[in-house]
Amino acid sequence: MEKNPLEQENINKINAAREKARRDMEDVFDNKQEKLVDIMDYLIKKLDIFEENGLIFDKEDSIKKLKESVEIKDKETFVSHMLKILEPIIVFQINQPKIFGKIQRESIMNDAPNRDRIKLSEVLYCGLSDKNGVAHIHLAPAFDFMTKDKLSDFKQEIQNGLLKLAEIIKSDENIKKIIATSWIVASSPKRLEDLGFTIEGEISKEEREKHFKGDDRPIFKAFMTREDFLARYDNKEN
Repeated sequence: MEKNPLEQENINKINAAREKARRDMEDVFDNKQEKLVDIMDYLIKKLDIFEENGLIFDKEDSIKKLKESVEIKDKETFVSHMLKILEPIIVFQINQPKIFGKIQRESIMNDAPNRDRIKLSEVLYCGLSDKNGVAHIHLAPAFDFMTKDKLSDFKQEIQNGLLKLAEIIKSDENIKKIIATSWIVASSPKRLEDLGFTIEGEISKEEREKHFKGDDRPIFKAFMTREDFLARYDNKEN
């Protein structure tokens, strides 16, 4: 029986998510062997969060298989093994995007806060580890904010984050530039310009390979100088 368009779209999304997971696991095997135990420990800790948010799966079996994965020496065997473990999460990601986005956001915001990742608001965080005096701001997954009744909350959280960043920048004279790099910059450049940013354009192939591998969406960069940022957001409430 032929599937209706919505069912087919859902299947296509799941297949695309599987392919991304495959590429991610290939990258883990090729480039992160020395961190494999830490990566699996991290995933094991996250299983509790998925279980609490309604994912139905055999958690004990998943823990057992994640621990076994560190002993696998063949790449294809490792990738196949990991995809079987991740399958319930992949399907959950597509079928429950708002809940999955909320889980992602909470994980990003709460994992080991340091200068690489500082929470600015419920949807915005930044990294200050750049030695060139750059603050990199990032939008955390916010699908659960993307509804008509919560859009004003989303905009307010953006504003709250920028105001908090101004406090941080004001106390750190080493920060000379603020950069936003995202598919959102590419899809909503006017919104970034309204916030005071200048659109720099699409990122280089090198940047995409390093930070956005597997993401086929256009990725643009926008920036603001320290002086312009503080003039706009220091002690501002609008």
